Amino acid sequence: MLPETGKVDKATFDRVIFPNPGKPDRSVLIGPRHGVDAAVIELPGGEVAQRYKQKMS
Repeated sequence: MLPETGKVDKATFDRVIFPNPGKPDRSVLIGPRHGVDAAVIELPGGEVAQRYKQKMS
């Protein structure tokens, strides 16, 4: 069960999410990390797109 925040703890992430990244995709430059709400992908033409969500304290 997820906590109210909807975030999984590190143990659950390491056991369930991290070992199952899905189909390999060369455009994904930075894959999933626990506690990091970010993504970096390579776009056509070699451009790079990034999305980052800062944690609320």
